[in-house]
Amino acid sequence: MKVKVNTVFGDGDAGFVRMEADDDDDMYHVYNILEEGDTLEAETVRMVTTESATGARDKNRVHTRLLIEVVKIEYDAEQCALRVKGKNIRENEHVRLGQFHTIELEKGRPFTIRKPHWDTIRLDILKELENPMSNAEVAVLVMQEGLANLCLIRATMTKTCAVISRSIPPKALREHAIQQFFAEIYAAVLLHINFEQIKVILVGSPGFLNDQFMTYFQQRVVQEERTDLTKLENRQKFVKVH
Repeated sequence: MKVKVNTVFGDGDAGFVRMEADDDDDMYHVYNILEEGDTLEAETVRMVTTESATGARDKNRVHTRLLIEVVKIEYDAEQCALRVKGKNIRENEHVRLGQFHTIELEKGRPFTIRKPHWDTIRLDILKELENPMSNAEVAVLVMQEGLANLCLIRATMTKTCAVISRSIPPKALREHAIQQFFAEIYAAVLLHINFEQIKVILVGSPGFLNDQFMTYFQQRVVQEERTDLTKLENRQKFVKVH
C-alpha cells in the first residue's frame, strides 16, 4: 500500500488519507478502515444514457471522478474486490447530487478517504499500512517446488513480501534449477526479514523441501561469513513445519 498523503495526527482527529493499493491484501485492510458516513473520492465508471436530436438513446460507459458519502461497504474475499456504495455529494456532469453510485476500488488507482473522527483501531491499521514490516515478529515461508511465498505477520495484518516462482525441469537440469530457486528465496529472506526484530520464521513445505532449503541456507551463511545469521539465537528462529 502506498500512503501518499496523511493529514491525520492523533486519536479523534478529523482528516483525510490519500492511498493507492499495491496488491489484493491491501483491499481487505481498506475494508477495515472504511465506515458508513466516511467520504470516498476516487475514479470510477458510470453508465450514462444520452439522447440525440432525433430521440435515439444510447448508453455509454464514462470514466469520471466522484466524491461519495459511504452508505454500504462490500468486500469479496474470493476476488479481493472492494465495492463501496454511496451518495454523490459533489456536482458532476454525469451524476446528480444525491444520486447513488457504487465505486469499485482497484489496485494502482489512488483514492481518498476522509473521516470526521479517526479512532485508535483505524489509526493502528493505517500506521501498519505505511510501514507494514515494523514490529512484525513472525515470518512465514511456504514453498513447493518452483513456488515460494514469504509473508510477515502482525496483529492486524499479513503482508506478502515476496513471491518466488521458477520452472523446475526434470532429470539432469533439476538440481541446478532447485539451487537457483533456493538462491532466490535466500535473497528474499535477507532482504525482507529483520533478524533483530523477528522472533520466529516458520518454514513449511510438502515432503523434505524445507529441510533441503534450510541446509542450503546454512551453507550459504557460512560461505558468506554472515556471523549475524550463524548465531545460535538466529538459527533457532527457523522452525520447520509440514
